[in-house]
Amino acid sequence: MVNLNKFLLTAAVLLLTASSCQNEFEKKKEELKEAKAELATLKSKISELETEIDAADTSSETKRTPVEVTELSKSDFNHYVELHGVVEASKNILANPEVSGRITSISVKEGEKVTKGQTIATIDASIIKNNINELKNSLEFATTMFDKQKALIDQGVGTEIQFLEVKNRKESLEKNLETLNSQLEKYVMKAPITGYVDDVILKVGEMANPQMAIVRMVNLEKVFVEAEISESLLGKIVEQDEVEVKFPHLEITVKGKVVQLGQYIHPMNRTFKIKIDLFEQNTLFKPNLLAIVKLNDYKSKNVISIPEMTLQEDLKGPFVFTKDGDKVAKKYIDYGITYKGITEIKLGLSEGEKLITKGYKGLVDGELVYEYNKLLTN
Repeated sequence: MVNLNKFLLTAAVLLLTASSCQNEFEKKKEELKEAKAELATLKSKISELETEIDAADTSSETKRTPVEVTELSKSDFNHYVELHGVVEASKNILANPEVSGRITSISVKEGEKVTKGQTIATIDASIIKNNINELKNSLEFATTMFDKQKALIDQGVGTEIQFLEVKNRKESLEKNLETLNSQLEKYVMKAPITGYVDDVILKVGEMANPQMAIVRMVNLEKVFVEAEISESLLGKIVEQDEVEVKFPHLEITVKGKVVQLGQYIHPMNRTFKIKIDLFEQNTLFKPNLLAIVKLNDYKSKNVISIPEMTLQEDLKGPFVFTKDGDKVAKKYIDYGITYKGITEIKLGLSEGEKLITKGYKGLVDGELVYEYNKLLTN
């Protein structure tokens, strides 16, 4: 019994000790968390005080202005133009009949795949069939007369003129029959290409003629984009130039290349057409689908470019402000074109110079400045 009491007492002491250690551990974790928070607050306060002291430095005769700078470096500059175009199928045709007449049957429906030479529709050919039957009867009679006349000639009876007349009559009828049979084939309209029936335009019973299509057929195995481009870009775009083509409604962007430049400038809008082959095909690319073509019409390698907003101008010309040591340097420049807020610099700036990109408004040449680590609103 005494041993049991000793054991229970020992267990209780150990349990209390463990609990005390756990509480001490949690307490230290909380103290560390609080210390870190205090340190962050102190760092922020120190930064603010340093900024205020720099801005009101009494050791300087003139108050310094806070600015942000960007060190200039060279890179490639590109300018792009965006054009609206549409998808075209390499095979997108209206199938017209070769003859006029009433449609007696249409053998295909919209969306159906057909092969080249497959029957699409038939047109009433009753008149030409009657003419063929009559011609066959006439030819049969002419053939009989020819055979008899030939037999007589072989026997030395009859004249050669009579024989030639009968022969000529027979051969003429044969040619006429051949012509009518050829025309009869035109009353059966066949698919001019392998593809899909996109639209059945006419119906059974309606009149057809060579100026009116019966169906529209498309083959989408290979599509391209066609766009109109301003004459001002002549010489800046050449065949084999790679382009970017975006289909906004599909949220798809693919690469392509210019494969053809139009040779005619439209007098009304001063544009010419370009044809673009796509590197990727997609079953979602349908004829007349809107496309936005991004063309690189200007490129310059290894040049300095700056934000357009930093450009200013006075009576002498365009200029920017740079930071030279702790002073402002006013640099007159010669600049090129701008694309998406970035301007190409041709003369006046060098690699490694520090361009003032924030706080530049109101500065003067030689003014004292210091770099500020926060964005300023000009």
